[in-house]
Amino acid sequence: MRLGDLITTGVSVAGGRPPVRSTFFRWVMKKSTERHVGIFIAVMVAAQGLYVAFPLPDLWPFSNYTMFSKVASSTSTSRYVVYGTTEEGMDVVLDQPRAFSPLDRVRFGKGVERILNRDRFISRQRERVDTVFGRLDFLPNGLSAGMRKTVEGMLPYGPAASDALARDAEGDIRGLLAYLLSCYERNRREGIHDGPPVSSLSLYRVTWDWTGVSPEKVKSRRELVYSDAGGLVGSYGL
Repeated sequence: MRLGDLITTGVSVAGGRPPVRSTFFRWVMKKSTERHVGIFIAVMVAAQGLYVAFPLPDLWPFSNYTMFSKVASSTSTSRYVVYGTTEEGMDVVLDQPRAFSPLDRVRFGKGVERILNRDRFISRQRERVDTVFGRLDFLPNGLSAGMRKTVEGMLPYGPAASDALARDAEGDIRGLLAYLLSCYERNRREGIHDGPPVSSLSLYRVTWDWTGVSPEKVKSRRELVYSDAGGLVGSYGL
């Protein structure tokens, strides 16, 4: 057996003894493992630093866990709820856990909020980008401009954000509810949920306000946001 083969396999050829890992082979494996672990840790730390510096989307494990990322001092809360119109003309709340699978409630609520308040999200994103690159003013202009262009291209609202402001929020909500209706009916036919068949969907905002009220006396307030007949309602249609 050649010396190279001996080092590679780590096998001892001493008479009759069972094969064992050589000291050199174990040392090489240990160093290789340490190097890969070090690279992994460096990449994770660098990614976390980039996430803090640049306003990227909410992506675990680089973002803060939303529930604990800030203190909630408000005494009211609200969420968007979908109602369906049955064949009998009754409106029923569609709150089955998997009614709109694969879309879950959290992503649904965030999506609606972004559609209805797109201008606010765009403004906030621009402010964060301006703040970050204001701290990098020591970089050469060409390098800074190139980095900014690259970062803006990665963001939810890119350089053409002005076009997004002009987009039809009502059309976006209409398209979203059409998608949800198709998901709901498909899941119902496949037995994923036991909700009733519906022909159309409406979007409501339900609010609970416990300001100066004991918990057992809190009542919800329901506000229509969108319906097929009337489109976006009230301030949502402005």
